[in-house]
Amino acid sequence: LLRLITEDLTYAVARGVPVAALTASEGSLYCRLVFRPATSLRRLLVRTDQRFALRSPADGGSVELVEPAEAWPTVEALYARHHATTRGSVGRPHFYQAILTARFDWDERSPDHKLRTAVHLDVDGNPDGYVAYKHAGEVDGRSTMQVVDLVALTDRAHLRLWRFLADLDLVEQVRFDKASVVDPLEWALVEPRVVRTDRLGDHLWVRVLDVVVALEARPWSADGDV
Repeated sequence: LLRLITEDLTYAVARGVPVAALTASEGSLYCRLVFRPATSLRRLLVRTDQRFALRSPADGGSVELVEPAEAWPTVEALYARHHATTRGSVGRPHFYQAILTARFDWDERSPDHKLRTAVHLDVDGNPDGYVAYKHAGEVDGRSTMQVVDLVALTDRAHLRLWRFLADLDLVEQVRFDKASVVDPLEWALVEPRVVRTDRLGDHLWVRVLDVVVALEARPWSADGDV
């Protein structure tokens, strides 16, 4: 295996590829291969009781429930736009379609009868965000909704989707396993302590293969010397 990936990296260098990136199954293995964590994900637990309140109303637009299979073209298009403009975003394998259309539940190994999808529309009626979610039962003694996927192209759409999740009946908290380290939700809340980081972990690992090309391609905020 070591020879396999070493030859793969050698081939990449010969082709002029400046950076290798992957998601790692085992950290110590890829550290040996000089990969290092480049992006992180965290798991959020958000209390959605009476303390959940936004400093400014998340208005301007609407949220519509859509059957997961019917929402797929919108979900796919929105993720493509998000992926094209977000550093550290990772392309998705084909099996995401089966998961996000409820054809397959990874845990149950069967069709997913719990999955629900909501799409946010801006003031002009154009989709600019979505959330896929399902009930996760009792977690730490609280009725919990699990966010399977949440993508928003604007902060307004992001906050409006969280407002939608907080308004779901008979739900005391929402869990999101793949939240960004920097999330506008925390800064928009009247009581930021309704948000708790339950776990922080690495996501994308990177090895620089050509330092000069990689640094020259990186955007810089100002001129200077190193």
